Amino acid sequence: EVAEITFNFWYLLSEQVAGGGRMLPDEEKPEVKALFAPLFLEVVEALRELVELPDDSDTWGEQDHDDFKRFRYAVGDAIFDSCKVATSVAVITKLSATLQAKLPEFAAAPEQHWRGIEGCVYCLRQSISSNDPTFFQAPAVASLLQLLPTLPVVGQLQSTAIRTVGTYSNWLSKNPQLLPPLLTFVSNGLRLEATAAASSQAMKLLCDSCAEHLAEPNTMQQLLQM
Repeated sequence: EVAEITFNFWYLLSEQVAGGGRMLPDEEKPEVKALFAPLFLEVVEALRELVELPDDSDTWGEQDHDDFKRFRYAVGDAIFDSCKVATSVAVITKLSATLQAKLPEFAAAPEQHWRGIEGCVYCLRQSISSNDPTFFQAPAVASLLQLLPTLPVVGQLQSTAIRTVGTYSNWLSKNPQLLPPLLTFVSNGLRLEATAAASSQAMKLLCDSCAEHLAEPNTMQQLLQM
């Protein structure tokens, strides 16, 4: 299965198909990229399942958490590589559909089902693009960012949601209409020890990417109130 192949394989393949690899002539890459895109969407789905925290994660020691965090970093890189081939918008659309399908079950029993939601959000956090114009215009991204502040506070979900807002700061710099409510969401996390680190990181990214919008009168008033 795709999940059993090493992460490095998917990186090397993505480089040849959609990156700087030289095994294919540039004129052939668009056709090959379209051919491989569905496969990379399957890779993303396999990785989403792997990245989900196990049911016993609450009992883990520090070493177990550190090991899983390192594994997640590798998964994040593989998802980012998948976006090069399948496009960020396609990956976000697929992961968002999975997330939406899981929401009713989660709403009925948040404590029992938050790990599946958190795994989806973690993968979505890795699915950004820096140079694809369709990414910055995608309704799927706006829907995701509007959803994140509405998710219940349970487990590690809110920390992951807050970090995801920070990761999408470049998108918000081009879509500043969503900045005020998300700024409130991030700043509220500073009040809780469990989310303070995530909120601090997200706030830094928002300041780096959205400084010109934060300096506007309405948003500046919001900052002063904080």
